[in-house]
Amino acid sequence: MSNIINDSEWYIERSQLAILATTGKDNIPQVRVIRGFANDGVNLYFTTNKDTQKVRNINENPNVTLFFQNEGQDFGSFTNLSITGIAKVIDNKEELNKAVDAISVRYPGLKKVADDNELNISGTLIYKIDAKSVKFLDREKSEIAEVVNL
Repeated sequence: MSNIINDSEWYIERSQLAILATTGKDNIPQVRVIRGFANDGVNLYFTTNKDTQKVRNINENPNVTLFFQNEGQDFGSFTNLSITGIAKVIDNKEELNKAVDAISVRYPGLKKVADDNELNISGTLIYKIDAKSVKFLDREKSEIAEVVNL
């Protein structure tokens, strides 16, 4: 199990984009690209604007999946990762600061907004996804994705 977790952490840290999948009360899946994200192990942080459909969906159904797949991969060495869990808005100041610092490595503009105490003014929310399962496919090692339930 720890190899999958370690490989997953490594993969997230090297990814530029992620795809967030949500469903609302209508149970219709919706996906969108997330650029402002970071990980804390296999738990994830991401940022979004409060006036988005993804926020409305998460309010209705907090079960989400964040999918990572780097571009330009050869099919024989194809790798991807999905992490499914429960998303919730971070409101604890200490954890919010930790999330801002982590996301700012990839998305530096967030740090200035947070340092200027403008997260609320800008409508920015930061979510944490507490991972419930990790699914990692590395075709160099196996034809079948390995799944870890946490």
